[in-house]
Amino acid sequence: MVDTTSAFGIFRLISSENGEKPDTETPDPGGQPEVEVMGMEDEFDVPPLAVTSLSVAANDTIPEGARFEIVELGPDAESAVLTLTENGILAVRPLSFTSLITLTYRIVTSDGASEPIQVTIRVVNDLLIELTEDTLGNVTVPVLFIEDEAYPLFQFILTNSPFDSCGEPHYHANLFLVFPLGDPDSTGISDPNSSGCGFGKETDIVPGSLSILPGTWKNFLEKYRAANTP
Repeated sequence: MVDTTSAFGIFRLISSENGEKPDTETPDPGGQPEVEVMGMEDEFDVPPLAVTSLSVAANDTIPEGARFEIVELGPDAESAVLTLTENGILAVRPLSFTSLITLTYRIVTSDGASEPIQVTIRVVNDLLIELTEDTLGNVTVPVLFIEDEAYPLFQFILTNSPFDSCGEPHYHANLFLVFPLGDPDSTGISDPNSSGCGFGKETDIVPGSLSILPGTWKNFLEKYRAANTP
C-alpha cells in the first residue's frame, strides 16, 4: 500500500493484486509518465426537487482509464435520487427539502482503488428562485408540467405524509395558490386534493425547465408573492 501525500491530504492506493504495491515508481521505458491519483473532497449547493449534474472529477487528478464509483451513501441520501457515472458526473435530485446529503466515492484504476472521498451536498431552497443568467441573458426555470401548463417548481413541496390517503410521494402547494409560468395574471389554482395526492403523484408528473428573460421571471415572482400574501 502506498501513501500519497498532497496538498489535499493523504490518499492510499489499495493494490488490486496480492501483496503491497512497491514503494518505488519506475516509469515504463518509452511509456507515458505515471499519473498520481489525487482525490479532493467536494461541496456543492443544489436546489430541491430539480435534477442537478455535478462533476466530482473536476478537482481530482486521475490517470487515463480511471473510473468513479459510489462507496457509501449518508443517511439523508435516501431522500434523493443519486447516480454517479464512471467518468465522475454525479446527478442529484433531492426529493425533499432535507438540508444536507452526504456520500463517498472512490477512484478505481488498473492498480486498485483510492480511499473513499467525501462529497457534501447542501440543498438550498432559494436556488429554485434566485436564478443565474446564462450566456444568452436568459434564466432557466425548473418547472412541473401539469395539464399542458408549466408551473415553476418552487411553488410545490413533495411529500408522502402518513396523514393523507395517497400512499406515494406527491406534490402539494407550497403556499396557497400556484400559477402557470406563462400566465402569472391568472387567478391561480389551489391544491385540488389537500388530503390525498394533491396535484398528482411524483411518478405521474413530468419535471422540466424553460428558458425565459430575467424581467419575465421577476414579474412572475412579484405576482406570485402578492397573490400568496394574506
